[in-house]
Amino acid sequence: MRRDLRKTLRRSLAALCTISLAAAGMTGCGSKTADSAATTASTAGLTNEATAEGPVVNQKGSEDKTAANLEVINVGIEADPGDLSPWGPNNTGRTATTDCIYENLAHCIDGEIHGVLMKDYELAEDESSMTVHIYDNIYDSAGNHLTASDVKFSFEKCVEAGNIYGLSYIENVEVIDDYTVQFNFNTTLYVYDLETLFETFYVVTQAAYEASPDGMATTPVSTSPYKVSNYVSGYILTMEKTDNYWQTDETLINPRDRANVNKINYYIITESSQMTTALENGSIDMSWAVRTDDLSTFQEGGAQADNFWVYQVPDNLVSQIFCNCSEDKLTSNVDLRKAIYYAIDANVILQSVYNGNGTVTYDVARPKCPDYQDSWETEDNYYHSDLEKAKEHLAAAGYKEGEVTLSLMCESTDAMSDTAVLIQAFLGQIGINVEINAVESSLLGTYIKDPTAWDISVISKAASNYVTTCWKNCFSQSYFTWGGTINFAYDDELQKRIDAARLLSTHTDETVQAAHEYIIDMAYGHGLVNYYNNLIIPANCSEVVLSYKNAIMPGACTYTE
Repeated sequence: MRRDLRKTLRRSLAALCTISLAAAGMTGCGSKTADSAATTASTAGLTNEATAEGPVVNQKGSEDKTAANLEVINVGIEADPGDLSPWGPNNTGRTATTDCIYENLAHCIDGEIHGVLMKDYELAEDESSMTVHIYDNIYDSAGNHLTASDVKFSFEKCVEAGNIYGLSYIENVEVIDDYTVQFNFNTTLYVYDLETLFETFYVVTQAAYEASPDGMATTPVSTSPYKVSNYVSGYILTMEKTDNYWQTDETLINPRDRANVNKINYYIITESSQMTTALENGSIDMSWAVRTDDLSTFQEGGAQADNFWVYQVPDNLVSQIFCNCSEDKLTSNVDLRKAIYYAIDANVILQSVYNGNGTVTYDVARPKCPDYQDSWETEDNYYHSDLEKAKEHLAAAGYKEGEVTLSLMCESTDAMSDTAVLIQAFLGQIGINVEINAVESSLLGTYIKDPTAWDISVISKAASNYVTTCWKNCFSQSYFTWGGTINFAYDDELQKRIDAARLLSTHTDETVQAAHEYIIDMAYGHGLVNYYNNLIIPANCSEVVLSYKNAIMPGACTYTE
């Protein structure tokens, strides 16, 4: 069956990931009917999840203002992307920027597929393949014509790079004609597989990629409405609006792909206090990385309330801890892993690191996932900290207090580093010594794949849709190039249970519960906190658009005069 995405885009604007003032009776750009329906629905959904104090209050009166194209917006981000290439290792800096640099086949929003490069698609009756039709007028900023062979090239380079997981169910890609490709599958489709394909790999032209002297690490060329004009690692990334964006039909431009700003400057500010200062002194205009302690400055009644408004939205990420299960590691012992997990108090992390700005989770996935079960919060397991049980498991593992020293690797952001320090203190209470290795965001993706580099890792993984998708991202042996889990476990029973929970035909509360219990029984991972992003938005911004990773897309936002 062929899916016409033009009709889907028009019909499903109500599902857009936008935070808009229309929810408070305020108007934005475009069709009044379409926009009011879209923004009301999406804002209500996000507000129900967040704990914001009605940030739209600060924007009363914007209905009397006219939407305007902005000359420049300065954005503060908390980490350096490090590598701007289309298929580089993921980190916080890349999450904040790459969706503005590159385009993919489609956006997937609340179960609806919105084509970007893709015009429509056909899924075979037996679900063994999918045929994708792209537009015939796609050009990158260097003038290269993008065709089906570039889609095939991009997919294969993405897989070769090994940084984007979850695509191993695709056997190969065939070019049918200049604007048609066929993705052939080697297994039964699971929950969210198609969405993963559409969203997770960026498409560029082979000509531009091969012309780049560094594989686009610092010189990206893409089909996006923005192009990178300057990148100084550790300081600034500048994007400028192109004057020749290929998609000229306004009805087909998804709000995530709008270009309402001529120039975007991303300033890399790794210290939280400096981020707040930069907002206060006007060095930057918006940020999604401000400490909860500083929010009152920007909220109603605060010193900067006239210049900003605040929105808190649950991140797609959950902070998690994993123990290395490689055979030569001490943490391959399940009792030692349970000792570690029982010693950790996620509520303390929530209050100390995030100032209560989030929620603890009782799985490695987000509590807002539709297949997350509320009963997990009252189960008797290591998600409820118990030092006595931690010591019992340490003894069962054959160790006395003071005999174990472990290395802990984390991303060198404030939140991850502070979490690591707390975990070091927690484990110190049961006599486990911890040596912390905080690595730059740009290097985390490389080190996490090295089984010799760490005993414990504290990271954040995306968990935006289903619990089972998060399990795939963490534990599916077909997801990782090394054929094991994220922490190097090789367990057929684990795979059997996860597969049963992930398959569309067997995805039930019972199969999800069975997999959840086994993960905990084997102590394969421990979710900590689903934290909220504090979006500090300038007063002249009436609508904020988020990427599927919940990062601000500054160029796509709506600004008023």
